[in-house]
Amino acid sequence: MDYEKLNQVKTKCKGVLTRALNSDDPFKVIDAVRRSRLAFDIHGWPDQWPTWAIAVRDLEFHDDPLVQSAARDEADKWR
Repeated sequence: MDYEKLNQVKTKCKGVLTRALNSDDPFKVIDAVRRSRLAFDIHGWPDQWPTWAIAVRDLEFHDDPLVQSAARDEADKWR
């Protein structure tokens, strides 16, 4: 496993997630989490992976049913 590449991917994904969370757009958060999961599948999973799982699980309680459904679909893939 290339730990240097993993750390680069983790840093990039964390920045994308932070920007998505700050945007207050739940679909950006779901997209950021999905893209991160796909990147982690390729390069390896960082120790901080729950950060992304928590971000998407929090959206399961959103007021919009479309957001809830999309968040549940993505959250199920983290199991």
